[in-house]
Amino acid sequence: MTVFNPTESAPLPSGAIHDDSIRRAILDQLGSVDTGKTIGPTDIARSLMGNDEKQWRTLMKPIRRVAVSLAQNGEASIYRKGKIIDPAAIRGVFRIGHPAQPERTRDSEQNQSKGTA
Repeated sequence: MTVFNPTESAPLPSGAIHDDSIRRAILDQLGSVDTGKTIGPTDIARSLMGNDEKQWRTLMKPIRRVAVSLAQNGEASIYRKGKIIDPAAIRGVFRIGHPAQPERTRDSEQNQSKGTA
């Protein structure tokens, strides 16, 4: 099995990309962007296969599948039109972002400042 190394600039040979390599590539790239920023699936594909569109396009469906899995496991979020969407409802153009943080309500902030939950 070929192991993805983000420090290597050479793309992996066609057919050598497994879901685990895609998962690592997504998480590595998410680790390099600030919270609130997203990465595109084409960025992931190009990092794994190089700039030859015929090569990287073959990864678009596997990248979508792995991104949905990461979102369902709480390791990432799927964005469409700038908003987090349900990974089960993914369609069309999407981006991948850091896992969603639970929204803090005004009541929960007030309770925390008072020392109550």
